[in-house]
Amino acid sequence: MTKIPVYHPFRQLCSGAYRMNSFYSFPLVSPRKILAGTVNSFPLAAMAFLFVPMAQAAPAKTVSVLGVSPGTVTSGSPVTLAVTVMAGSFPVSSGLVTFCDAAAARCEGSAVLGTAQLTSAGTASIKLIMGIGSYSIKAVFTGTVTNAGSASAARSLSVTGQYPTTTTLVSSGSVGSYSNGNGSG
Repeated sequence: MTKIPVYHPFRQLCSGAYRMNSFYSFPLVSPRKILAGTVNSFPLAAMAFLFVPMAQAAPAKTVSVLGVSPGTVTSGSPVTLAVTVMAGSFPVSSGLVTFCDAAAARCEGSAVLGTAQLTSAGTASIKLIMGIGSYSIKAVFTGTVTNAGSASAARSLSVTGQYPTTTTLVSSGSVGSYSNGNGSG
């Protein structure tokens, strides 16, 4: 039988006195019993005050710290993006981290560089080979039921190198026939 926790504001003690803030579990009730006006032989009117939902605990605040190693690389070299997510002094051991362009309004679509699951140590990492240029990267922990989401501060990455270039010259027209464009040769 599935039970739900409910709050009972007063509970009668053996001495006849009442105590505040007692918690009980009651079975889930079928709609047929509700329509009949009783649940487990109790009139619904007498039970109405018992069914006050309990508040859920707020998710724990988290902090995400991103590391980019190395911070400057030559074109074609791998870069490791690693994040640590902590809830107070405890590592967050489950959840998803998304690495993305820090300049983007949202960490989605073309702004996403990659995603990784957190380990039991509260870390997640990916390796990338980025194109030549300067980047600002952040890590976003999406959060779980027990841990709130968080985003790291932006970290910079510089990828150096030379773009490969090719220059091709093409000639056209015939030899000795030149024009300046106004018809007078």
